[in-house]
Amino acid sequence: MQKKGLGIYNCIPSGKRKSGKTIILELVPSWHQKGTKLKTLKWSDNQAGTKEEIQNIPSWHEKHTKVLQKKTRYLMGVLALASTPVKLDELLDWFEYKSRKAFRDSYLEPLQQAGLIAKTNPDKPSDPEQRYVITEKGKAFFCGL
Repeated sequence: MQKKGLGIYNCIPSGKRKSGKTIILELVPSWHQKGTKLKTLKWSDNQAGTKEEIQNIPSWHEKHTKVLQKKTRYLMGVLALASTPVKLDELLDWFEYKSRKAFRDSYLEPLQQAGLIAKTNPDKPSDPEQRYVITEKGKAFFCGL
């Protein structure tokens, strides 16, 4: 049976469930450190990047996903959703985004240039069945490896 979703990343050892708060404290610093080195992503330098900076944000423990700035949430969201091949229209719906071109230019192209996602049919870029899928490099980035 094929695993779906984030389970394929094996970020969390089997049997050791973690809260969203714990995951944020463990992964956000890694995402920030590595994301700022990938210039194509235009990662925000003022994103909280350490455990201490995150914990200093008022009520972070109640609203931990809000710790991530919008651009970061979208980039990481695309990586998470691309754990199974996903169409552009599905991503647009998920993020309630209207402009295909703006979404492609702001999120998909930079993630592709960084080698974190790939097209399932790169030889036919405008194929109506085109999907985006996370790469091994993308999985490692997402898991903080």
